[in-house]
Order: sequence, then C-alpha cells, then structure tokens
Amino acid sequence: MLPNAPDEREIVVPVADRWNQLTLVRLWMTLPGVDYQVRRDATLLAEPMTLANGRKVWLDTVSEQVTNWSPDPEPPATSALVVPMGPDTHAVSAPGYLVKGLRLG
Repeated sequence: MLPNAPDEREIVVPVADRWNQLTLVRLWMTLPGVDYQVRRDATLLAEPMTLANGRKVWLDTVSEQVTNWSPDPEPPATSALVVPMGPDTHAVSAPGYLVKGLRLG
C-alpha cells in the first residue's frame, strides 16, 4: 500500500474517493472468433489476450452509482467475530475464516 511507480506492464485504474460510487474492473472471456461488445458506459482497458485454445480474455472498467446509501456512515465496529470455515461444515473448497465486524450496544 506504499506509493511506488507502477511497472510499465501495469494498468492503473483511477478510483474516486467516494463511498457512493463503485468502480469495477471486469474480466470477460469469449469463445474463439467471438468479440466482446463493450458496454456504452464501460472503458476497455487493453487489447484482449488470446489464450492457447483461441479464447480471448478482455478487461474493462465501469463506475456505478450506489443509490441505496445513507449520507451518515455506520459507526465503526467495536469488536470482531472470527468464524473458522472448512469444507466439511461450510461448503467451501479450502479451510479459512470469515471475520465479521461487531458493534455492541
């Protein structure tokens, strides 16, 4: 998270510092011979990458307004609940954990 100069192969997507706007980078894959039709409100980030099997991988970005937001942010969590998760109990493919923020009071 420290500032540094991006590698020349990297694509930097600017993100507005707003909590009522969501910026997405989307990955699309098409069959051989099929081109992806970029939405009117999206921006194609680079030329598609062609895979060995002929499929193409496309990256685009789009910003969307979040309409169901409150101008007053929720108070921060005062604690956290850590829930261990495993393939036998939570239908996940690998063991891990879920951290849930808690507000008491």
